[in-house]
Amino acid sequence: LKPNLSLVRGGKLSNAEFAALTFDDKLAHLKGVSVRRRMELIVEDNDGKQLTKGLSPQEFYLMVKDIGATDVAQLLANCSAEQLSFTLDLELWGKWEFNNERAITWLEYLLSGDEADAMVLLSRLDPELIQLVLLDEISVGGGTGELATDYERTEEWDHSFDSMYFITFRNNKHARLIGTLLDIIFRYDRALYLDLMEGCRSAVKCEIEDMCYQFRSGRLADLGFPSYEQAIEIYSPLSPDANKGGDEKIPLVNDAGNAVTANLPVDDDTLVSRVLASEMTESLRQELGGLLNAAMVAEGGCGIDEDSARSVHKRVYGWLNLALEYLCGSDESAASMVVRQEPLKRLFQRG
Repeated sequence: LKPNLSLVRGGKLSNAEFAALTFDDKLAHLKGVSVRRRMELIVEDNDGKQLTKGLSPQEFYLMVKDIGATDVAQLLANCSAEQLSFTLDLELWGKWEFNNERAITWLEYLLSGDEADAMVLLSRLDPELIQLVLLDEISVGGGTGELATDYERTEEWDHSFDSMYFITFRNNKHARLIGTLLDIIFRYDRALYLDLMEGCRSAVKCEIEDMCYQFRSGRLADLGFPSYEQAIEIYSPLSPDANKGGDEKIPLVNDAGNAVTANLPVDDDTLVSRVLASEMTESLRQELGGLLNAAMVAEGGCGIDEDSARSVHKRVYGWLNLALEYLCGSDESAASMVVRQEPLKRLFQRG
């Protein structure tokens, strides 16, 4: 029989004790340990693949950032479509611009294992994202439904997979990787291959990039991450003595609440920490998560590691605490009333 273990917040379990927990208790324990310890427990556990999928997209992303490039492929093989999309949404974009070199690096991770597993991962991506990478990497001629142009008849092409479309690699450094990518897609998903080839012949890069950016923004918004333009609004200062007015406290209902950024703990005895601990509800947790997410987007494009995220979080807590202490002194009851009634964004702007 498995031992009857009880979970204690912050308690440490050995690998064997962790393995004896129920799946739900394992997942709950993972959310309370460091990113590095989380990875150690998942790798050693028989439920590792399911536990990986049970993490929120940001918890998964922080783990990816912490383990380094050598083990990323193993973690990606176990992830969900939402976790992969979230990771790439943060890694492949700056504030507005797509980073093709980073995309090539992540393609190397995706293609580093078994090709069937690689195709599963590729099928989870927006086809437009693959198209965007290819537009920088290949030129395509040929096709169906029309006669080849004089240029296409006389051009020396690098390769053809089907004697219908002809490909020239624009960047020799990436040619082998892009060739492998196209070969896998050609053999596993012919319809996708044909769409990509036609896209490379006719698509306008700026239009595809804008489409990918809109898809990315929508996904991040669903997880509580605002656009950069929306995020920097939190840094518009508000007079500490301003009348309450303006935005009202609106209860948040988010079906994807568990996907909002993990509220990394601030281990201190400040007024804001005590008040948030005593007043925390699901709605307040989501409101706080939205504020923390906005700060990360504004300060670092949100593609940051756990230490950087913790640093941003501490600054947010610090400014909230300044505002509460200014308004309420050390009166914890009054501070609780402020947190219940005033939007945290306005309180942050006061700070």
